[in-house]
Amino acid sequence: MSRRSLAFLVSTGLALAAGAAAPGEDLVWVWFSKCDEPRSLVFELESDGRVIHTSRFSVCLTGRGENVGKQIAFPLTSKSSHFGEPPGSSVDVNVWEAGGERTGMILGVSFMSANRVWLNTLHFAEVDRQSTSTLAPGIVVKTYPVTNAKAS
Repeated sequence: MSRRSLAFLVSTGLALAAGAAAPGEDLVWVWFSKCDEPRSLVFELESDGRVIHTSRFSVCLTGRGENVGKQIAFPLTSKSSHFGEPPGSSVDVNVWEAGGERTGMILGVSFMSANRVWLNTLHFAEVDRQSTSTLAPGIVVKTYPVTNAKAS
């Protein structure tokens, strides 16, 4: 192996270890990652027109392999039945990053109770503008960018 080839392999390995994208690797948006210029996004879940959960998080344009596997989890209790569950019962909501693209992120969103998954779907969160998805009657997800605000 030539010195030049060895130097390339070493520099590529160091770049991957440091969290940088490898040469030729697609850059995509990843949440809860660390980078020099993070942006902030807000995730909101509305139930029957009321915001019942809000999370703010940082996103970075980086390599596909940088997804940290973090999830957002919270309960949804509503007087209405949105998925066929008994009215007034509690449903657990989980949100995770299902994938990244150049213009945003694909968020997985699931609603489940102890013995049943009521809905497992996707929401595309654009990093430069608001994205809205109606997931079920009365259930709306919104994501939008925040400027001049620190992500939590």
